[in-house]
Amino acid sequence: MKEEPTKTILIHDDQEDNLDSEDVKSLKETLGSMDEKLTKKALFIGGVLRGAGVIVGATGLVIIGGFILRYIGVFPGLDGLAEIILQAFDKARLGGS
Repeated sequence: MKEEPTKTILIHDDQEDNLDSEDVKSLKETLGSMDEKLTKKALFIGGVLRGAGVIVGATGLVIIGGFILRYIGVFPGLDGLAEIILQAFDKARLGGS
C-alpha cells in the first residue's frame, strides 16, 4: 500500500494589523523604560548582590546543617567546618584580633 504525499495549504490574510499611534507610543515608552533599567551598571550590581546572597546563604546552610547534624549525631564532619566559619566571622566582627 503506497501512501500519497500530504498537501499543505497556507492561507494568508492580506489585511495587516493596524496599530493605533497610542499603542506604538505606549510600546516605545515601555521599551525606553526597560532600556534605562537594564544598563550595564545595574546588571553588574545585581549580579554582585546575587553572588553575595549565594555565598551568605551557602555559609548559613553549612553552619545550620553542622549544628543540626552535630545535635542528632549523624555526621559530625560539618561541625568542624561550621566552627571554623563561626570563628572567622567572630574575628571579622571583632576587628581581626
